[in-house]
Amino acid sequence: MCASNIQIDFVTQGSFHQGSDRFPIDSRGRQCVANAVFSCVFNHVTSKPFILWTGGDIDDILQNGDLFYRHARQFCQCVYLEPCELPSYFCLQGQKVKCSVVETYSGDIGQLFTDCGDFYSLETALTLCLTDISHMAVLICNHIAVSVNYCEPFFHVFDSHSRNAYGQSCSEGAASIFSFLSLTTLSGFLRQVFGSKETSAFDAHKIKTCTILTVSTFKQVDEVKRICFNTETNTSPCRTCKKPLTVMEKFHNAIKYGPDFVCTCCSQTWFKEGVKKASLVPEVMRTKCNLSQSDHVCITCFNYLRLEKIPPCSKVNGLEFPARPKELDLTSLEERLVAPRIPFMQLREKPRGGQLSISGNVVNVPADVTSTVKKLPRLLSEDETISLKFKRNLSFNHCVAFERIRPHKVFAAARWLVENSELFQQEGIQVNFDWLQNQDFNEENAPNSACESVKHTNALETISKSPNLESSTIDEMSPVDSWTEVPNINDRPTGNMDTILQCLDFREFNEVLSVAPGQFNSPLGLYQDKNAEYLSFPTIYCGQIHFDNT
Repeated sequence: MCASNIQIDFVTQGSFHQGSDRFPIDSRGRQCVANAVFSCVFNHVTSKPFILWTGGDIDDILQNGDLFYRHARQFCQCVYLEPCELPSYFCLQGQKVKCSVVETYSGDIGQLFTDCGDFYSLETALTLCLTDISHMAVLICNHIAVSVNYCEPFFHVFDSHSRNAYGQSCSEGAASIFSFLSLTTLSGFLRQVFGSKETSAFDAHKIKTCTILTVSTFKQVDEVKRICFNTETNTSPCRTCKKPLTVMEKFHNAIKYGPDFVCTCCSQTWFKEGVKKASLVPEVMRTKCNLSQSDHVCITCFNYLRLEKIPPCSKVNGLEFPARPKELDLTSLEERLVAPRIPFMQLREKPRGGQLSISGNVVNVPADVTSTVKKLPRLLSEDETISLKFKRNLSFNHCVAFERIRPHKVFAAARWLVENSELFQQEGIQVNFDWLQNQDFNEENAPNSACESVKHTNALETISKSPNLESSTIDEMSPVDSWTEVPNINDRPTGNMDTILQCLDFREFNEVLSVAPGQFNSPLGLYQDKNAEYLSFPTIYCGQIHFDNT
């Protein structure tokens, strides 16, 4: 073939080029340097002469070259990359290869340019790059990159741009390999590819490729400098390329999902590493424990189930927690107000991981629920909140907990527990709820002004009867125009259920109710008080006693 007096001895073309729309828009048309370098690696791995390359080989180079370019762009912000900015260690078709730039020769593409110091003519630069048979060259000029290889008797040029069979730029062309018998013809063709400007500078990079004998050497290379071309998916490293994980990396991989996997057999939460699919359990045991194939079971339960034994902690042994009613949807402080037992314990944060552990003994203190509920103010609206300090003793300045609570939710929880739990009835807890019925009747039948009057009066009466209320005078709580903000802003609670939709009476920020349900009671031993756990956590056990599975 002949075009512009340049004799091309042999041409092989692929089915598309680097600007094809099959490539992502952020890499399309910019991969010529990556394609040229990868062609050198592909030539070394396959040991196939360029003259025997097929169109399928060219297409594979373009596909892998695009992955090569996008991998390098993750660690480099430049759009047009240099060969030295690309990874130099490759895993391709099971071989570990190192591809490096040995030397770079610069010069001018002009035909009349002669060697001058460190600047060379195109012919001299090609001769220096191709003196060794194991060397190839990557030429870059005017943002165009091609690879050149010499395999006697031909000089081969790999160009990933859109070219026709004559080497000319064409919109419907494809990536091609052009072969020439003489260096003079090769130089003329490259000047045509790069452009005929006499002042265009070029860089000729001498490329050397070699095989790495040990896999450990490849694994020790930094991730920025290596890349694995998995022949199956081209997305993840092959088994031999995966870098060994450190102890901390293994730990973080094991807990990255959190303890979100629930064992259907015992209802405990586990990390992903601590559960197995219930489909591995014999069908007979799945039926006994009400398991489906998509459920998860912890390893402890799994070891019992595969031996066709019921796990000791299985829910079928009567250990399933009761369904919690809506009346017991309480916060932690609201739960303390209706719990007949207060388990005082020290929770310390572990040095690593942030997990909590109990430090010291657990002090089980009986609480007077009846007197605590009586001290709460009688508010009409269900969504109103008050500030409350939970103390060990009312004479102490320090409080165990300080946040806003919903009195109506506390009354509803106490009422439900007294009416539905025999355990709470045995504790002698009595709460009078007649005032709730009277106020509901007043709210439905009285005018709005009358309701507000009764509401304000009841709140004031309650406050005057509460000796533990931290306030200066009753007059300060009246909703008058002379009300001002609290001078000491540090006393304001920052707990939950705080809202700006509050009335100007008891719920002001400067009014805080202090309670100490267990200040006059002596602690009880956990072995002496067998129902301490059920009485301490009414939102979990709902006032019911669980069977002992020992």
